[in-house]
Formats: sequence, C-alpha cells, structure tokens
Amino acid sequence: MTAFDIHNLKKYKHLGSGVTNSTYKVKVGNKTYAYQIGHILPKELKNKNSMMWNCIKFFKVMGKYKGFIKLHNYKIIKGCEYKHKLPKFIIPFVNNDKKFYNRVKRNLNSKYCLVKCMDYIEGVQLEKVFKRLSLKDKYKCIIQMIDFVIQMKKHGLLHRDMHKGNIMYNKGKLTLVDYEMCVKASSLKGRHKIQNKEVNGNGDLLFVVWNCWMCYLFKEMAKNKVKPVPYKVFKKNALKTKEYKSIKFTDPKLPVDVRTEIFCVMFPELAQKLTTKKIKKFIPNKFLIPKEDVLYIYHNIRDINKVRSYIVNKLGINHSVLY
Repeated sequence: MTAFDIHNLKKYKHLGSGVTNSTYKVKVGNKTYAYQIGHILPKELKNKNSMMWNCIKFFKVMGKYKGFIKLHNYKIIKGCEYKHKLPKFIIPFVNNDKKFYNRVKRNLNSKYCLVKCMDYIEGVQLEKVFKRLSLKDKYKCIIQMIDFVIQMKKHGLLHRDMHKGNIMYNKGKLTLVDYEMCVKASSLKGRHKIQNKEVNGNGDLLFVVWNCWMCYLFKEMAKNKVKPVPYKVFKKNALKTKEYKSIKFTDPKLPVDVRTEIFCVMFPELAQKLTTKKIKKFIPNKFLIPKEDVLYIYHNIRDINKVRSYIVNKLGINHSVLY
C-alpha cells in the first residue's frame, strides 16, 4: 500500500478544518501522514498563479529544508458532489461543509477536491505553549522564526500568514505550517509590494511581531472595555508627530496608509498611545520577549541578519546548540 492510496484507507483521525480545507491524520502501514483536503474551482486549476498552485510550488521548493513540511504527493479528484465516487474518509468533510455544497449548487462545474499527502507533524501550536516557555526557549523560537524568513527569502518566497498559530512546537523545534497564502515576493502588487520593499523583503518577520502586538493590544483593550480611536483620527494625529516626520521613506510616492503602517512599525509605543491613551502599559512586554528586544526587532527589521545576531548574543550560546 502506497502513501497515497486514498481509496483504501481505514485508519484516519480528523485534526481540524480551516476556511477551505480539512486535515486528517492517516496511518498507512507503519507510517503516519497528514492528508489535507480542500475544495477548488475550475478557474483555480487553469490559473497557474492561483493560490492553489502557489501553495504546491511552495511545498516543492521549501519541503527539503528543516522546519518546513515535505509534500509526498497531491491529487485532484473530480466529482465531489457524487458521494459514491469519493474515498470514504473524504465524505465526512464534504457532508459537514454546507458552504461547499452551496458552492456546488451555484456552479455545477465546481466539483473538485485537492488532496495533499504530506508529513505528519507531531507537537502543538506554539501559541498554546509560548507563555509557559522560559525566556531562553523563547529566544530559540524567535531565532528559528528568523531562519524560516531567511530561507524563504533566498527563494524569493513569502508565507504571508506567519504567526504563532501556524507554527508547531515539539521539544524546542518549530515547524512552519499552512502554506495556503504563500506567494512569490515578485508577484506582489500595490501596497503589499511597497510595504514588503520598505522592510527589505522581510515582510514575514514584520508580520510575526506586528500580528502578536496587535492581537494582544486589542485583547487588552477589550478586557478594559476601551474603544480605539477612529482610524482617520489616528492617521491625522500620527502625521503631526515629529517621529513620523523623521522617517526616511525609500519611495517618495508611498501611499499615506502604507506610511502610517510603517510609522506603527517604527514607533509602536507611540502608535499605541495614539490608538488609546487609557492603556499605559506597552503590550509587547507580556507576549514575546522583553520590550527592548521587541523594539530592536522593529527598528532593525530591514537587516534580518543583524536581528538574528542580536538574539543569538542575548542567548550567549553557539548557533549549533540551538536545535
């Protein structure tokens, strides 16, 4: 029995579902794999730059590196609205997905499933254990995240959804998962292209820190029943500050909204004060690593190797001891 004999599978366990796919733990002989099933439209099959094909390309390029998932095979199955044509383990996924059935009713051509067979990753989501880790272990996690970005950057790729929920933790080792949003950096357009260019292609590292900060900021605001000021007011106040005027933007035609986002990255404490004055504590101090380290990453986001060296020096150990 091969790793991709999908019609003869007997042992499988549902791990979870996303917006467009569902993941199963599958045992084939003595080996364990992860099977991911997602519904796709015909236009996605035809467009070689669609999210589906970008995801497959990402697997093929990055799967050979440490910390990324290896894709063994993938298969496109036609006829998803006909249950008797489906492998048994896919039927529960289709039955429980009302959106997919409605999609099929609206467009009878949307009757495809993409099934991916990949390595099964042991461990738990990093966000579930991060608070319990020692500061030393947190630094090790940050370095591994930086290494993910460096490796992807070598191939001109961006993950675009890199946060603690999409990183698996197992005995100190991290694995980056969920490649549905991956793209080539060169294919970005508009504000996304400009924003990534501003941080020297290190958009994923920026997203890790920014996402965590925003997440905890709004949680803290909700806890204190504090409403943020309207974005128009925030932007107007940001433009008046001397910090905003001190930023040297690389592109003179940069849209104001993008300039405002970069201002938030360069001056997170000030941005938080402009968002709401009622929360005095700087939120990043509680989620990742000490406040001064978070600010260092923000201010040196353009030089990823400098950031990496800084974190390694904080640990005071050799790189070979990290993994």
